[in-house]
Amino acid sequence: MIEQLIKTGKGTADLLSRLMRIVCVGEVSAVDGGGQRVKVVLPSLDRMESDWLRVLARRSLGVRTSCNLKVGEQVLCLFPPLGDMMTGYVLGALFNQQDVPFQDNPDVFGIEFEDGAKLTYDQTSHTLQFSLPGGSRLFEMTPDGARMVSKLDIDGEVTISKGLTVTEGVQANTVTASSVSDSVGDMSTMRNQYNQHGHPDNGAGAPNVPMS
Repeated sequence: MIEQLIKTGKGTADLLSRLMRIVCVGEVSAVDGGGQRVKVVLPSLDRMESDWLRVLARRSLGVRTSCNLKVGEQVLCLFPPLGDMMTGYVLGALFNQQDVPFQDNPDVFGIEFEDGAKLTYDQTSHTLQFSLPGGSRLFEMTPDGARMVSKLDIDGEVTISKGLTVTEGVQANTVTASSVSDSVGDMSTMRNQYNQHGHPDNGAGAPNVPMS
């Protein structure tokens, strides 16, 4: 079709130009985060800059997503109906030789943020992971359980339905439990021994009921 238009002469030059830019690869030159719009320059058209183009979103009503593009990002643009640069859209970003995926496992889905934070889910091992920049803190959940390496501040009640194992010290203003124990014994037994014990020799001797 394009070859036929070329043969018809100069009268079709404008139409041909419009057809060639209906779908274009562009590079983001400006970002309007609030309006979810960008301007792009088009390398194939002497780096011509577009007007503001709306960016395709996954959802916009009720459930809304927000993921702004970045200046310099390569994108695919659509200019309907015939390459009108005033009514275009950005369909999405493109990977290229410089901007590559952060992982190559087809069973892993996730997102890597610009600061290095990552959220991934491996559908083969059923493993959910989240790490902050530098990997210094990590949350991991598998079918066998969850592990978090981080300080934790909980503002609210906590219910533990099964055992609690603590490898280091515990500090608390008040502890309410049916049984509290360590590697030596439990609190209830110690309390009974303390209430029953005595010291012979007017208190100078060893207790007659040693605590265990």
